[in-house]
Amino acid sequence: MAGLARMVIGIPVLVLQDAEGMTVTIETRSDDTYRGFLASVEDCMNCRLSNVFVTRRDGSTMHLDHIFVPGRQIRLVVLPQILEKAPVFGRVRDAKDGKEHVRGLGRGRYLARDAMRAAPPAMPMGMPPMSAMARPPPPFMGARPPRWGQS
Repeated sequence: MAGLARMVIGIPVLVLQDAEGMTVTIETRSDDTYRGFLASVEDCMNCRLSNVFVTRRDGSTMHLDHIFVPGRQIRLVVLPQILEKAPVFGRVRDAKDGKEHVRGLGRGRYLARDAMRAAPPAMPMGMPPMSAMARPPPPFMGARPPRWGQS
């Protein structure tokens, strides 16, 4: 699930998205604590939890079926220890070591790349591309027509 396109999001959000389906604890800026099943995470760190135990600032607790926690309210997230082995951290270590991490270039992609390199050019040199030949001529080639109200 953690592809190269997701790398623009940021490592904390990627790790949080890898934690989807696990039990997490979220502490908010208002000192409330939510512990429950992480149902979904958005790119802006908004979280949806289900089967949630809420501990308020005054120590009172309650149980909720579902809750939405806005990302801007999150202060701290406690994740399961199994996420230490998340693939995101492997890519970060590789980037620090200067290793290139290539994904998605399986056998089919290599064969297609080699076939494109070995293929002859599609059209002889000197011919305009088809997109230039299919364009209609400009609408007006002479002097500028007079504007409305002018002669």
